Amino acid sequence: MSAPARHLKGFDFDPDLPLCQQASSLAAEIEACHVFRAAGHRDLAAGDIRALARLTALDTHEEQLREQLAWIEHHHHH
Repeated sequence: MSAPARHLKGFDFDPDLPLCQQASSLAAEIEACHVFRAAGHRDLAAGDIRALARLTALDTHEEQLREQLAWIEHHHHH
């Protein structure tokens, strides 16, 4: 019943996964945010106003991912 850690908000990590694996999947998801953000900017430039809401949500999501990644890195190396 453990959900994938990357879909949980806050600092709930999957205890079955090593921290280094969780860190790499968070890093991959942050990279994916960059791809989606580039697409969002293209949509916005093409006049799609809805892209603005998607970009805002992406920024929030990436910020949460970065906080989780920083937490893992801090605890993994100490």
